[in-house]
Amino acid sequence: MNPIRLLPLFTAPRKTYRQISDNPGLHFTALWIVIVAGLSQAFAQNTSDMSPIEAGSALSTFLTAAGIIAAFLLFQIVTFYLNGLILKLVILMFQERLKAREARTVYGLSLYPQVFIFPFIFLLFIGQLAGGGSTPALLTAIASAIIAAASVWTIVMQINLISAASGFSGGKSFGVFVVFALLLALLIFILVLLLAVIVIFIAGVFSN
Repeated sequence: MNPIRLLPLFTAPRKTYRQISDNPGLHFTALWIVIVAGLSQAFAQNTSDMSPIEAGSALSTFLTAAGIIAAFLLFQIVTFYLNGLILKLVILMFQERLKAREARTVYGLSLYPQVFIFPFIFLLFIGQLAGGGSTPALLTAIASAIIAAASVWTIVMQINLISAASGFSGGKSFGVFVVFALLLALLIFILVLLLAVIVIFIAGVFSN
């Protein structure tokens, strides 16, 4: 759907969601928002650490880059469906039913502020590459402020969208958000711990 129609989400998320929730393309739009938001977060967090891919030939460089892009897209799609499922289950815990598709849409739309700042973050990334990895302190401070504002507004938007989709009050929607965030943090902790155990196990096998 036309991204311009999503701009009112910034000032009136509940009203806007009710107006566009019946649009058949909204779910697909939410998926693209998750993908672009993931790119925005990746550029914001890793610009100083990114370096050209080292490879022996143009073909291997292309295949490596294609593999990284494919893995990123797969991860974002899995995140879209998994986080949507978790949000649906949390809302169910609060005694309200919501279709999984709508829960995914709500999660995706709530990341719209991250998409909105993507052009600036991308230009900052290009500037870092052109400047050999260095960025003026003023630009870094501005980028940090913009990212912080987008993160705060993402939370505000998610609470309001949960309220619009489920019919919960603002306070109850905030409770859903808190439980949802805690479950995501717990899931990430478990995955990181599991990955660390696997790495230690593999290292031990090869060392022997």
